Order: sequence, then structure tokens, then C-alpha cells
Amino acid sequence: MTFSLHVQYPFCQGRAHNARTGMVGSCRFPQHFAFDKQFKKDCDKRWPIHSATSFTMKLTTALISLLPLAAALPFGGKPGNGQSGCLEFTVIGDWGSGVPEQNVTGRAMQKVAEKTNAKFVIALGDNFYASNANSSKAAQYNYEGVKSATDGKWTDWWANVYKGRLAEIPWYGVAGNHDWAGLPKALVDRTQVKDQGKWRMDDFFWDMEIPYGNGKKAGFVFIDTDLLYYGYNGDKKYPAIAENFAAHNWTAQHHSIEAHLAKIEKQLQKYDDKDYLIVSGHHPLGTCTAEKNMTSLLALLDKYAPTAYMYGHVHSLQYTVRQNKKGNTMYVQSGAGGRSEEVCPESKNLTTPSWGVGGTYGFVSATLNDKGFKVEYFDIKGNSVYKAENGPRKGRKH
Repeated sequence: MTFSLHVQYPFCQGRAHNARTGMVGSCRFPQHFAFDKQFKKDCDKRWPIHSATSFTMKLTTALISLLPLAAALPFGGKPGNGQSGCLEFTVIGDWGSGVPEQNVTGRAMQKVAEKTNAKFVIALGDNFYASNANSSKAAQYNYEGVKSATDGKWTDWWANVYKGRLAEIPWYGVAGNHDWAGLPKALVDRTQVKDQGKWRMDDFFWDMEIPYGNGKKAGFVFIDTDLLYYGYNGDKKYPAIAENFAAHNWTAQHHSIEAHLAKIEKQLQKYDDKDYLIVSGHHPLGTCTAEKNMTSLLALLDKYAPTAYMYGHVHSLQYTVRQNKKGNTMYVQSGAGGRSEEVCPESKNLTTPSWGVGGTYGFVSATLNDKGFKVEYFDIKGNSVYKAENGPRKGRKH
């Protein structure tokens, strides 16, 4: 007799879903029960035991002996339907360069996404660069960003690179400065293209709730930081950025910097009652120097204390945390998907990174459940190089 028993783990130990039986807390399974060997392997390796729910079931007793347990725990469900209480996703920034290292990093990310059963990818901007000498189709793609929602880069530097699980799940995007040096609205327009894959970017500022656990939802906020970072004159190296700002009426005449900050605050207020609030943008805070009006954004994040701010721009992997009365905010830098550089020096007006590694490509895998939010950094070879976690938010409205 085989039971399909679902158990909620303290921190998604092994991503419990089906046929999960036996000594649950320690990932040991009697041979009387059917279980997924890969699940046990993942459980033992990925999520070390830290106690919460632990009990043993034996098939030697009658079926009736399992009824009290059955009443306390939900049954069945497919992997990834949210019943495990665990939401897993991957995070990558600065990725669309067409260089061989992007492909290698993509394969490593695919393996991690398949192992964790990731539900989506967050793309942190600079989604498409101009080609360099090492890029595939270098002569064809020697321009920044994309020119349209059906630009060939979508196929060659996205769909043909990120395969398997990464091609099956949605990608939630924000724009970076290299996107603004092309046609930034194409990132939004791509969402509406039929049979375009699973890219989603509703607008330059957008947000949504994503379910996890037993009926709970986390707030995910996606923001554009380009105007805050560069100001109305844009980046002198890329004149098209300022031109695109003007084309979108992001001008001093329209008080757009103030409008952007007000828009972001409204987004933060919308999800301020959530146990978890994840903010994604392109430009750094916390680990690297803040430019222009990014310090005003930092003040907003200090005010609302989201669980994490995730970003790229600097082509390295870095991490720090800021503390306040409402709780800690993790600053998660994942900007090494398609380019690499050394870690940025000590921030001039913020804080020294608590961890960082440069000179490699990489990405982040994130996990959220009732007990906390965890990030794990991976390098180009798929090696885990750093882990950090944060608990539910404090000082919320409810």
C-alpha cells in the first residue's frame, strides 16, 4: 500500500510534494514506503535538518492508525502547486550578451531550477547588450537592447540559451540601462506577442501577488531605477537613454523623479501588510555606491523594510543586509548572468558588502515559505558559493 502524503517542512527541506513519507524531519524513509530518491538526495544535501515537524509512520499498523495524521496534513497535489508551502525561483541580471559564458551559466541555472522545481525567473535588467567580439552573431547584434518585441536576440540570446525548466516557467522582467539604450518599450510589448515564450513585463513599474503556503501570498514589486540612477541627462556614454527618457515624458518638466518615487511608495504601501515583500530593480543599493536619487529610494526601502531588494548592474555577486525596527532588508546583487567583473569597492555612502565574489558569472536561487526567505548564490559552474536568509517582516499593519 502506498500513500501520497504531503508534509510542510520547516524550510522547504527537499521541497515536499508527493509520496513523502517516513521520518519526515530527518529525511529518512523506511523501505515500506514509496519515495522519490532524488527528493531524499536533495533533502539531505540542500536543506539540512533543523527540526520542526518530525514523526514516523509505520505500515505495520492498520490503515485506521493513519487517520489522525491524515486529518492533520493535506494530501496529494502535484509538485509546485504551492501546497508544499515553498515557493522557489531563480534570479539573474545582466545576462543577454551572447558570449559563451552566458550559455555555460544558463546550463548551470537550468540544473538548479530543475532541482528546486523553480516556479519563475526574475530578470534584473540589462537583458540585452550590444555584441562584443566573443558574442554569437556579433556583426548582426552590434546594438544595445532590442529594436522590437520580435528582435532576433529574443531567440538567439534568450530562448536558445535558457532551456528545460527555464523555458517552461515565466520570466518576470525589469529594464536596465542597456535596455534603455535600445527600445525599452519592446520589453513591455514582448509580453503581448503571441507564442513569444513566457516573458512578462507589464510596465516599467508593475507588481503582483504570488501564492505560497496555505493560502498566503507574497508581494512582488518590479521597479525601473534608471531615471533615479542617472537623472534626466541619462548616461553620456549612451545618449539614447536620455532621448528615450524624453520620449516617455520622463522629464524635469513633468517632475518624473518625484513621480517615480511616489509610484514606488504606492507599490510598497500596497503590499505592506505582507509577511514577504520582494522588490526587484536594476541598479545597486547597499552593496555599491548609490547614484543621484537612489539614496531617496534607499530611504523608502528603509521606511517600508521589504524582505529583499534584488538588483544587478554591477557584474558580480554580492550581498549585504540593512537593519531597522521593522526588520532586516536583504540587498541581493545578482548581476553576473552574461558579464563579469570584480566586486565594487566599499560603498562611499552606504555600507561595506558583507559578502561578495567577482571575476565569475552566476545567479541566485531563492526560496520562500512560512519560516523565512532564503537566497543561495551559484557561480558559473553551478557551485553554491554563499547562502543567506531572512525571517518574515516585522511591524506590519495587521
